[in-house]
Amino acid sequence: MKYWEKYGSKILFAICIHSIECWLLPIYFTNNKKSAGRECLSTLNQELSRRNLDIIPPKAKNDNPAIKAYAKVLQNWRNKKDIAAAAYHNAAFKAFVESLQVIDDQLVLLAHQPN
Repeated sequence: MKYWEKYGSKILFAICIHSIECWLLPIYFTNNKKSAGRECLSTLNQELSRRNLDIIPPKAKNDNPAIKAYAKVLQNWRNKKDIAAAAYHNAAFKAFVESLQVIDDQLVLLAHQPN
């Protein structure tokens, strides 16, 4: 069985207006940088470097070192409340998170409909 056939119904796609790294800034910043819309990868990498964490390679964001860096950045960011709070600081991220709630609400309604 192909991956998409097996897991396709569990995968959601998001299209970022700026870059995905803009969505990640609130993890590390409490100042106005958490809402940055430009130079997000550079801003994030500066902070990762300052904390002695692996940076996300700008020209190889899909390679193994980058994947490991993203995983490290996200490892403590699993709580829905934290994600929703971070989304508040980025319009595109907020729209994405809100769309997930709409989908979740629709699934709950479908689950409670009589067959």
